[in-house]
Amino acid sequence: MQPIAVRIPVQFIREGQTIVAVCPVLDVSSYGATLEEARKHFTEALDAFLEETARHGTLEKVLEEHGWTKIKTHPPRWTPPHIIEEHYEEIALPA
Repeated sequence: MQPIAVRIPVQFIREGQTIVAVCPVLDVSSYGATLEEARKHFTEALDAFLEETARHGTLEKVLEEHGWTKIKTHPPRWTPPHIIEEHYEEIALPA
């Protein structure tokens, strides 16, 4: 079956000396010492995630569990959930 291209959001967050890459619509993450390394490792983690779920026959179930919508076309297409807002909450940390 021909792969279907889908755009997904990936956030890059600095945690000390590490850059963490997070994809909230698939719950996949990785990290690296630099942005380029974090991107590379994220791509590797995403590829492994997709290969393993496809190999185990669980990709469709995982997508549905993460809020993806299956569009009934031939072949079927998937749409990721839309991030409707990115919000920064102010919190009070205990002293």
